[in-house]
Amino acid sequence: MIRPQLIYEHTQREVFFLDARKAGECARDIIEKSTKKSLIFAKGSQNTIYLEEALKYIIDPEERSKLVRQDTTYMNKKNAFWRRINGI
Repeated sequence: MIRPQLIYEHTQREVFFLDARKAGECARDIIEKSTKKSLIFAKGSQNTIYLEEALKYIIDPEERSKLVRQDTTYMNKKNAFWRRINGI
């Protein structure tokens, strides 16, 4: 089984996050610190990964409205999920 991971070449590190928002923050920081252009491929499941939230950190703010699962019902589900995995 392949586990979700973020791999970036310039440091040869793997980072694993259960919270997509934390993955997004990490990706944004890597991109901002890089002196090279970045090409990002993102693939998430349709269940509880909520990868679209990570993308909010690295896409143009004007594009965020095009992301899936942004209505109130899904945002409530996501917030409950993050509270559960973060022990809040």
